[in-house]
Amino acid sequence: MAQYGAKRVLILTDPQINVLGIPARIRRLADQATGISSEISTGCTSSPPTTAWTRRRATPASRARGGFVAVGAARPSTPPRPVNLLTTDGGELMDYINKPIGHAQAPKQQLKSR
Repeated sequence: MAQYGAKRVLILTDPQINVLGIPARIRRLADQATGISSEISTGCTSSPPTTAWTRRRATPASRARGGFVAVGAARPSTPPRPVNLLTTDGGELMDYINKPIGHAQAPKQQLKSR
């Protein structure tokens, strides 16, 4: 994240990974090694409420901090994908969901690296 000029980062994870202390360790090491301040958000789950969490909490927080890091297994790490899309390209999540539910808009910019 330091290579990209980020000064503040949101660490996205799920409650189970957070209990293991991995996000806290990443937070501590990032601060010590690079001076990047961070906040941990444990709202990443594979359940439907994640959509609201993505829109209302994770995306604005990631924009305000300049970046995000996802920490977790495959399914809990899925919610950061829309955060990546919305912080890179803007708009609302429904803009990118396929028709007939959403608007089927294609991203206009290259998404951030994994």
